Amino acid sequence: MALEWHLPGAITSRCFGETEELLPAYAWYIVNSKDLTHPVGTKKPNDLGIFDAHGNLWTWCQNSSTANRILDKAEVSEDREEDLMAQSTRGLRGGSFVALPSSLRSATCNQIEPASRFSRYGIRLVRTIAD
Repeated sequence: MALEWHLPGAITSRCFGETEELLPAYAWYIVNSKDLTHPVGTKKPNDLGIFDAHGNLWTWCQNSSTANRILDKAEVSEDREEDLMAQSTRGLRGGSFVALPSSLRSATCNQIEPASRFSRYGIRLVRTIAD
């Protein structure tokens, strides 16, 4: 089940704008992936330097899928640690190598139980570098 949510201040449906014409430059998806994942960094990054923000693999999110909802522009969504119980669903973002262009939107979020395993789901490792 795909959910829609909107980040406060987001003005386009994708990191590069609205058009699907630029999608092949930024994402691996059903049109160009040949049903395979691809090495990270082979497409253009978003403005923050993050590769594969759309396509390649759905990215598991720490927060539960119930935290994904339409936010009022004045409302602030706080980050919070949640208990990772297997019974609760988690959000998946970004789309995958078998996704249709309509699924590769910043606002699209799927939900699934953490015990689920599929070749189109992955994680994004993040490291903070101290000065």
